[in-house]
Amino acid sequence: MIAFLVMTGLNVVWSQGKEPLQQAVERGLNRADAQSRILAEAQKEQPGALPRSFEKGNLETIRYDHWVSGFFPGVLWMLYENSQCKDSELRRYAEMYTDRVELARSGQLPIVNRHQIKHERAMMCGPTIPSDNHI
Repeated sequence: MIAFLVMTGLNVVWSQGKEPLQQAVERGLNRADAQSRILAEAQKEQPGALPRSFEKGNLETIRYDHWVSGFFPGVLWMLYENSQCKDSELRRYAEMYTDRVELARSGQLPIVNRHQIKHERAMMCGPTIPSDNHI
């Protein structure tokens, strides 16, 4: 997801004129950072809700048992890492949204959903598991 956000940002930046690659990447990351903070803030008081997309003027959300539930927390962790692990607000958001997918990460999904998503658990949980240098 972060790659998508960065590439979207790069596409916008490069379509506006010639710019050094490093500068374009930085602008793309800044845009991804700003958009992710808006989404995180908008849903922080909605327990269990995870941003999925923005469609037809509405923010679409999902629960922990959706197969892309780990994407948004994963983006937050990647942005936190990009801040050289210094941005406490990004870390707080990353931890908050990672907690929202904990049932999926721990394998404690309801029986009905567990079989359905067994093969997708890596997609759900992998992006939200920070490496040791985040902890």
